[in-house]
Amino acid sequence: MGCSSCVNKITQAIHAHDPEAIVKIALDSGKVKVESEDPAHVLCNIITNLGYRIQD
Repeated sequence: MGCSSCVNKITQAIHAHDPEAIVKIALDSGKVKVESEDPAHVLCNIITNLGYRIQD
């Protein structure tokens, strides 16, 4: 992930499921931090369905 378009895409997708979620994305490292009522596996599925990989 290397651009603000990627950040917007992920943020919008997560907010579609949880409008109150707090999404923080570091472009340099590609790390995504989400504070949400949704379970982690739901958030991971949202991100992978957009074509991004999840690493532990």
